[in-house]
Amino acid sequence: MMIVLYLNKKMTNRNQYEFALQFTSYPNGDTNTAYAYSQSLTTKVGSQFPSFNYDQLTNSTTERAVWLSYLTVSVGNRWGEAGNITFSEGNTIIFESNGISGDQIGNFSDLQYGTITYKITNGTGAYENVYGMMVDTFITDDPSNPSAPFLINAWGYFFQDI
Repeated sequence: MMIVLYLNKKMTNRNQYEFALQFTSYPNGDTNTAYAYSQSLTTKVGSQFPSFNYDQLTNSTTERAVWLSYLTVSVGNRWGEAGNITFSEGNTIIFESNGISGDQIGNFSDLQYGTITYKITNGTGAYENVYGMMVDTFITDDPSNPSAPFLINAWGYFFQDI
């Protein structure tokens, strides 16, 4: 079983969870499937120029988180979507964008990037009845190919009443 969620703190009446994952996304029309493996994301600050590092901690192709989402609305370079992330079999969070909160900010011939915000509205298994928020940033260096893989950097924070 892959553990990608960190039980940040147990409060008197709720658990708090936090995750940060880099997904590789494979779009197909209005749907999106993405995969993330156990990983370490590190930002080192100090007197020198900051460093940013991504390390995949396993080469397993079966122990992975799976992102499934679909487009709900699109207006120019803005959109909304809904979907879920399955962290391990039966343990899923469900999310939907905060309206048309997706925004493709950079639109160059060799680079596209943007961001979107979501509400975490529920879950299954260990994450049943969770609620919270998630943001993601995305980047592609092959914008002329709408089916080209791209990176999603997702960060989420959610709660579960106990």
